[in-house]
Amino acid sequence: MMALYAPKFGRARVIGEPSGFYQPAPALERGSPPSASVQDAAILGVADRTGAIADIVAWRPDDPWRWWVRTGAVPVLGEAEIERAAFHDAPLWLFATPSDWLFNHDRRGYWPAACVLDWAVDPCVIFRGIRITAHGETVARKLEQAQRRYDRPLSVQVAMNEAERAAA
Repeated sequence: MMALYAPKFGRARVIGEPSGFYQPAPALERGSPPSASVQDAAILGVADRTGAIADIVAWRPDDPWRWWVRTGAVPVLGEAEIERAAFHDAPLWLFATPSDWLFNHDRRGYWPAACVLDWAVDPCVIFRGIRITAHGETVARKLEQAQRRYDRPLSVQVAMNEAERAAA
């Protein structure tokens, strides 16, 4: 249960691949220059629905819109919180990036909350019967695209994030 409320967070040097997966960067030998493909990344443990850490997501802090996973075992960050939303009949906050999920959902009271890590999975199945509050237009657009692609309805409400409110 602790993994749901205290995700394992840290940093690592990774090699992000175009496939959406990453490899840990090998340790540098003293005096050797770093490889251009090696990136400093924030990393976060991804719990499965039981609360066990089943994957790791990595992203560059200066570019949170692009991330990589280690195994792809869990398509949604906050998977157990989907069940919490269903149990409590509460809307599920859906964030655009793992960074947004990490730094907003618990601290600002946006819970239960999740972030889709792999949009190739059908979110209409994952979130079936769940009311979703999309944290920003980006998430709302992705959900709309998924509904059209899979021809399944979702119950979505859009809440502007801080950047969108400032621009309005």
